[in-house]
Amino acid sequence: MKYFKKHHLFLFWFPYACIFISISCNKDKNIFSGVSGTVLDKTTNTPVAEAEVALFEKDAEIFGGLGGVMLESKFADANGSFHFDFTERNGYNYYVQAIKSQYWNDQSSNITFVHYGEEDVIVYLQPEGYLKIYINNVNIYEPSDHISVNGTIESGFYGNEVDTSVIILTLGSLTHQLSWFIYHDGSIENDVDYIYTPAFDTTYYSILY
Repeated sequence: MKYFKKHHLFLFWFPYACIFISISCNKDKNIFSGVSGTVLDKTTNTPVAEAEVALFEKDAEIFGGLGGVMLESKFADANGSFHFDFTERNGYNYYVQAIKSQYWNDQSSNITFVHYGEEDVIVYLQPEGYLKIYINNVNIYEPSDHISVNGTIESGFYGNEVDTSVIILTLGSLTHQLSWFIYHDGSIENDVDYIYTPAFDTTYYSILY
């Protein structure tokens, strides 16, 4: 009888012990996961074919910036689609980043954090545009006078023989504010215009002062 009682007690606790062990083992167990998505043009919402996409792993306890370790990179297909298989680890965050020539490849706008089992991840890319500005003083100014355009040309252009062009990289498919300041005879003249720059193209603009 004593043997039966001990044996019976063992049978009673054995299933619970297995559950406890199973939970303990799975607590820190890696989860096999995957992520699928599409790279889209931010201004047209159309797929960006052949964009290079990378999957990154970052320690969740590290704040500020992105960083992390690149796990894999590949090129999106003709429809802008991509897929990664990876092992998701507890205590880490994951994000995908896309880059392509003639698009703004900065980490502030072309990344997307991903989570377990996502299948509709979208990564946006902003196309580039170019603004070529021709600057020429058609009036006679003093050598100390100058013009400054949009704050991009910090020192500006001095004198009465200004005849030059500058190219500014802009966000494509958007309208931008262009402003310039003319310093002459102790006074400041300011003018503003709004210019649309199409993607992947150069827009020409003249400032004659």
